[in-house]
Amino acid sequence: MKNEFNFASGLATLDTFFLLLLPYVISII
Repeated sequence: MKNEFNFASGLATLDTFFLLLLPYVISII
């Protein structure tokens, strides 16, 4: 159960990182 929580937390962190990176990628394009 703890492993699933870590996986969900990792996905949330990855999603936040993607949202922060998105405007930067758009500005390059």
